[in-house]
Amino acid sequence: MQYLISKLKENKYVYYIREKCESKTVQNIFWTHPTSVKLFNNFSTVLIMDSTYKTNLYKIPLFEIVGVISTYLTYSVGFAFMASEKEDNFTWALRMLLKLLKPNRVMPKVVVTDRDTAMMNVVANVR
Repeated sequence: MQYLISKLKENKYVYYIREKCESKTVQNIFWTHPTSVKLFNNFSTVLIMDSTYKTNLYKIPLFEIVGVISTYLTYSVGFAFMASEKEDNFTWALRMLLKLLKPNRVMPKVVVTDRDTAMMNVVANVR
């Protein structure tokens, strides 16, 4: 985790970390490239969200958010390693995503998911 954070800093990525209060252990980490932030502020209408799990060495979910531009091309908006695929973690990740939007920008209107119940509940409530 320390190596990942050092590389994010070195390459000037935007990132947020959520730690467990009692132990200072990283629970979630969200990151995105600065160019992705610019694209997200210009093309935030349609987002595609999915998480993969049990595919990496540590068996932790990788949450990926993809946007669609006006010419129907896609771009990576952001990524998050999360402790689990629970509503609390999705809520945190989506709040970090919305922090990237400048004031008075268009909120996402369409969100495509894989019907993950926890994610669907959070998408409906996070503003």
